Amino acid sequence: MNNGQSWLTYTTPVIFSEKRVYHVLYQSIDNMGNIEDPKEVNFTIKQDYFPPETSVEVIGTKGENLITLAR
Repeated sequence: MNNGQSWLTYTTPVIFSEKRVYHVLYQSIDNMGNIEDPKEVNFTIKQDYFPPETSVEVIGTKGENLITLAR
């Protein structure tokens, strides 16, 4: 619903990306016109304050192996 005013029809994926709390009401209508009871979901997209970390340990004799790291 658009802020509780009316139902909107979507035929493509709905994308949520803004960091905030979401309350979504939804329902489906099949090809025969049957309408399901409305359902709801609440979720929050939070700010990620920590960048991803990774580490690599290479075991072997220096100069004997070819190692390629890709990002």
